[in-house]
Amino acid sequence: MYSEPACKGKGPVVYRIRNLFNGKKYIGSTMSCAARMYFHINRLRRGTSSSLKLQRAFNKHGENAFVFEIVEHCTAYNLLEREQYYLNQKPEYNISFIAGPKTRFGLKATEQHRANMSKALKGRMSPMKGKKFSDEHKRKISAAHKGKHSGNTNSRIDLTGQQFGKWNVIGLFGKSKFGQLVWLVACQCGCGIKKPISGSVLRNGISKSCGSIKKEWIHPARGVRNPPACNVCGEPSAEYYLHGKFNGYLKRCLKHKRIQSV
Repeated sequence: MYSEPACKGKGPVVYRIRNLFNGKKYIGSTMSCAARMYFHINRLRRGTSSSLKLQRAFNKHGENAFVFEIVEHCTAYNLLEREQYYLNQKPEYNISFIAGPKTRFGLKATEQHRANMSKALKGRMSPMKGKKFSDEHKRKISAAHKGKHSGNTNSRIDLTGQQFGKWNVIGLFGKSKFGQLVWLVACQCGCGIKKPISGSVLRNGISKSCGSIKKEWIHPARGVRNPPACNVCGEPSAEYYLHGKFNGYLKRCLKHKRIQSV
């Protein structure tokens, strides 16, 4: 699909997709011309355009038979007004001639259209309507679905007795306002803290202790003999977080060759 150089920019515009063979066109409006153009091209190539008339013409004549053009540059305040002006000229590929969201809201179906819809839907019904399952069939369905569950999987997993970091799960505490199961946990650092924590927070590693792990990492002089090692030099890190940030800066600089060596 050909396009004007101005179509690569942004800004409120009324655009048209014109067929070079017969001059038929599709009218639309957008705040970003480039994004809308690529949107139309991708939908047409996949065969999922919202305009069936435009899609059929695209399939028949090919992509090179169409051009994407800017009809008028507008402001955000008069964009829909100007689009409606061009839609009043009844462009051939448009389904709706009302500016705004492309829905059938406000459109009235003709008698012929209603008759066609009625004819197309006649005789359709659910394939299971009126059918009754035998007891044997019901037992097979029940056996096939045993052990399966739907919805929030967090509410189906029993975490009692499991350990997450230094948290030891004692048992079920209740449900949160969002319907998730909350578990009562106790920290094994000797502080005696017990608190309720959501199961997803435990399983995803968001909470691992009452804070004792972080305290151990910050200052090894407080009694920790094996602090985390530096991920670059391998030496024990006295100030874990600050040292970690420096290592991050160093890695990024070396990756982008801003510095040669340290």
